[in-house]
Amino acid sequence: MNSTCISDTTYFDSSEFLSSSLHITSAISTPIHLIAIYIILTKTPDFMKSIKWYLMNLHLWIILFDYSLGILTIPVLLLPYLAGFPVGLLANSDVPIILQVVWVFTFLAYVHVSITALFENRFYLICDFSGKNYWTGLRWLWLITHYIAIGLIFSSFALLVPDQNGALESIFKKLPCLPSNFYKVSMFVLAEDYTYHFWACFFIFSTTSTEVFTFVCFICMTFSQQNRRITTSSRTLNLKKAIFIALIIQMSVNAFLHLIPLLYAFISTVYTYYNQKMMNWCTIIISMHGFVSTLVMLLVHKPYRDTLLGLMKRRSSRSQSTVQNIFSMKVTEMKVCYL
Repeated sequence: MNSTCISDTTYFDSSEFLSSSLHITSAISTPIHLIAIYIILTKTPDFMKSIKWYLMNLHLWIILFDYSLGILTIPVLLLPYLAGFPVGLLANSDVPIILQVVWVFTFLAYVHVSITALFENRFYLICDFSGKNYWTGLRWLWLITHYIAIGLIFSSFALLVPDQNGALESIFKKLPCLPSNFYKVSMFVLAEDYTYHFWACFFIFSTTSTEVFTFVCFICMTFSQQNRRITTSSRTLNLKKAIFIALIIQMSVNAFLHLIPLLYAFISTVYTYYNQKMMNWCTIIISMHGFVSTLVMLLVHKPYRDTLLGLMKRRSSRSQSTVQNIFSMKVTEMKVCYL
């Protein structure tokens, strides 16, 4: 380990830049998350009641992932190696780093499971199929199994943590000169051989993605069949389609914000390419996932959008009324003084 080398880095490579950026992101996302909770709980109309608690479940896991990443841990990652260090609130605590790693991975996976559950709900309520009665009794077991299996898989990462002294020495030899403060922190190596970690993550996220894709295909086929034959009123069908399309848009934003960091991680790993600046920006993009997807949810679902715009108009009207009152008082004072 060469801690005396001169690092050719900028502020954007630093842990300070990452920490400040994620604090700003968390400060922006907190009021948006609170507004979303209020609107989902109190303003969800009757025709959306079937997805109300699914949306709330998804939103709560998004909040937990956001805060675990952007406040509690703030991980400075050294891809293409599974190493790094936290600079969040838990950095100087007694919470083991491996536990922090497991939390972040698990909460992210639970976001994906919640998305899968949301589309399964749409599939169950919209589609008619021969084994529906059988599936009714299994669907909750299917969902609970997802949550338990993911928790167990990511918890198993703790069993594969290498000897830190040897692993750090090996990784520092492979990395270029790092910012000087990187050599002074408690660096953590999750694994030197990350074959198991890769296939574990691939299995979890490919499984949930395949399930979502399957549900979406069956729902689209059902809508196509219902368009050809009159089985439901056109208003009911249009409402179902509107909810479905809004969910597709909402989840597409989720997928896009995850795709950019994943693409960089893939390129970095395949070509053994290290760029701390790019890694910091990828972490920032992932941290933006929460408030961006929440904003999209509030905007694409018409009842939520109308409520949000109503709240904004009400606040704007109050501000305008306050300004007018202050102006009137000042004019009155000037008249009194003149007299």
